[in-house]
Amino acid sequence: MTDETPDESRDTVSTPTIADELSSRRTLLKLSSAVGLGLTGVTGLGAASSHEDDDEMDDDEEMNGEEDDDDEEDDDDEVAEVTFLNQTTDGTTVTVEEVELPEGGYVAIHDTSLLDGEVLDSVIGVSDYIEEEAEDIEVDLFDVLGGDFDDSELTETQALIAMPHQETTDDEEYNFVESDGDDDGPYTSEGFPVVDLAYAVVE
Repeated sequence: MTDETPDESRDTVSTPTIADELSSRRTLLKLSSAVGLGLTGVTGLGAASSHEDDDEMDDDEEMNGEEDDDDEEDDDDEVAEVTFLNQTTDGTTVTVEEVELPEGGYVAIHDTSLLDGEVLDSVIGVSDYIEEEAEDIEVDLFDVLGGDFDDSELTETQALIAMPHQETTDDEEYNFVESDGDDDGPYTSEGFPVVDLAYAVVE
C-alpha cells in the first residue's frame, strides 16, 4: 500500500473556468442577447441602468454633438447593481453578496434555463423585500409565490443567476411569477436585465 496525501483543494470551492468569463453582468448581458432571452417581451420591465453603460452613451452623444439633460438624472437615480459570488450551499439557500435597488425591490435567483428563454419557470428563489440596498442576503430556494417545483433543494453543483427586480404593486411581495411577468419586472440596462452569475457548489 502507498500513503495518499489528502487533497487540500477539496475543502475549497472549485468551479469551471467558464465562471470567470460569465461572472460579470456585461458578459452575461451580451450572452443573453445572443441566445435571445425574450425578456423584452415580458411586461413590467424596469428602466434601471449602470454607470458604465450611461458613460458609454454619453460619449457617443458628445461625438455626435448631442446632449440630453435626462442622462444626468439617470446617472444619479436609476442604477441597479448586484454582486453574486461563487459559494457552497446545503442546497436550500444561497447568499447574494450585495444589491443596490434605486426604488426598492427584490433579488430573484434563476437557474440556467433562463438562457433557454424560460423567464418564469427559471425563478427558483427570491429575497424578501429590500428597501434600497442590502448585504449578505440569504435567499430561500424553491419557495416562490406562483412557482411550481418538483424539487425542494439543489442536488448538484450548478450555475445560478441573480437578478434584481422592482416593486411595482406596492405590496412588498414578489408577484413576477404569479402575474406571468406583468408585475415586479427586472431592472434593466439597455433593454436587458441587470444580472450576475455564480456557481453554487452543493456540499
